[in-house]
Amino acid sequence: MVVTDRNLKIRRRVFPNAEAVVFKNVRGFVSLPILLRKLLRYLKPKQLEVLVYLWLRSDQYGLCYPTVEEIADELGQQNTSRIRKTVRDLEEMSFLSTSVQRGRTYFLVHDPRHAVAKLRKRGKLRDDEFDEIKDLLDMLKLPPIKE
Repeated sequence: MVVTDRNLKIRRRVFPNAEAVVFKNVRGFVSLPILLRKLLRYLKPKQLEVLVYLWLRSDQYGLCYPTVEEIADELGQQNTSRIRKTVRDLEEMSFLSTSVQRGRTYFLVHDPRHAVAKLRKRGKLRDDEFDEIKDLLDMLKLPPIKE
């Protein structure tokens, strides 16, 4: 969400000490696409956790390459096979892609529009939900989803 002068005024009025507690999105800040909120109902908690983790690790090109062991450790998981299955599920849903090159696994986090298109194609996304997504993208002046 773009912070407008109006929002800054509201924040100062409603949360007078906000400056001391909010994250300054200059460095070390990763935005999550607004569209993701329309897909939360389709993600299990572990899937969302891994997806957000990879998003937080990804660079400006959507690329990251933590090891599965590193992901498991940072998420407090003992079971790397569960992480691998969750990654496969996210790939199947078109939230990300993986590629193994020279023994290293690379993760490419996708624009959520690809997951929307896949859900739509499979008939899992209701017409009214799809219409809301199209309206949101239009309001944000973002490209529409290709059906």
